[in-house]
Amino acid sequence: MAAEQNKDKMGRWRRLLAMTAFLIAAAIIALPNPTYIHRFLESERHLNALTLGAGIEAGMSLQAARIMNGWFVETGIYQKSMAMADTRNGQIPMNWEKITSWLQDRLMIIWSITHVIIYRFFGFVVWLPFLGGLMVATSLDAWLTREKNKWRFTFTSPLKHAAGAKSAAWSVFAVGVALIFPFTVPAIIPPILMLVIMVGSWVMVSNLHKRL
Repeated sequence: MAAEQNKDKMGRWRRLLAMTAFLIAAAIIALPNPTYIHRFLESERHLNALTLGAGIEAGMSLQAARIMNGWFVETGIYQKSMAMADTRNGQIPMNWEKITSWLQDRLMIIWSITHVIIYRFFGFVVWLPFLGGLMVATSLDAWLTREKNKWRFTFTSPLKHAAGAKSAAWSVFAVGVALIFPFTVPAIIPPILMLVIMVGSWVMVSNLHKRL
């Protein structure tokens, strides 16, 4: 029984990862050009400056730019990837201009999406000082509630445990979607998702089977 449950959980996570990969691939293929990403990123930065404050938003943008430069530009990864679709390096025939132009746009979209993901990652990080303590308290409370119910021989619902696990899993998937979503994501979305994950995790842990 336990082996079947573990297999089901692994299958669920594989499906979530496959859906995330599909969304990324669809965005890379479907988006018309990198300019679209730059426009909604600028709109999102403006919205974050109004919501979080100009100083916090500037710090998010600075950290994202530092990572992009340090990990990809200064190491030459960005330049090498763009050279792969350049007809001037002799690797691709000159008469494939439309194809190479499309490939270069796809590569630029990949790098633009990477920048968006890093920027939005810091959108979650800025909330950790406010929600970090609540996360720890929620985890401790869930475990202590489970221990109390165990020693009192209180019924723990497997349905609640499953519902909490599914809620937390889908919320994690929603975090992945929020990182790559090709539209402006308000600054209030990260804390909402983090709170949903905390509630789902609390329900899941507090209703763990007593024999575990």
